[in-house]
Amino acid sequence: MSRSTKSCCSRSPADRAGALLLALALAWTLAGCGSPAGQEPDTLRLGVALYSQDDTFIASLTQELERMVQEAEVARGLGDASSRVITYDATAKSLEIGNVKTMNIVLLGTLSTLTDIAPELWEQAITKYVPAKALEKNIAAFRAGREVK
Repeated sequence: MSRSTKSCCSRSPADRAGALLLALALAWTLAGCGSPAGQEPDTLRLGVALYSQDDTFIASLTQELERMVQEAEVARGLGDASSRVITYDATAKSLEIGNVKTMNIVLLGTLSTLTDIAPELWEQAITKYVPAKALEKNIAAFRAGREVK
């Protein structure tokens, strides 16, 4: 996702001129504040800093802000996805079944709860691809994985 950042320097000359006029009008208004009527203030300090996009500091600041926005978007996305994260000890679950080699099928069982595919279809696929001597434990592992909440 690309983002474009507009700084005051990327605005049209008319926009910049309007902003400068507004700043000068504000400075003119504030120049008379704080001194007794009829007296000239001792000093008037007015500063305007204009930066171009090529300025190293501004470019670095812009890059850092873009990086921070990207990190925030990623964090927000992970936060949304983390509502569906299920954590448990799949190794311990497979050892309960009697064979640590069934851990991947335990995980497959848990994954199957997040889909709309019927458990019977999953078990048919396991039956088709798992050797007969390991079938009973793998079906038990699949069902154990489905029970994890």
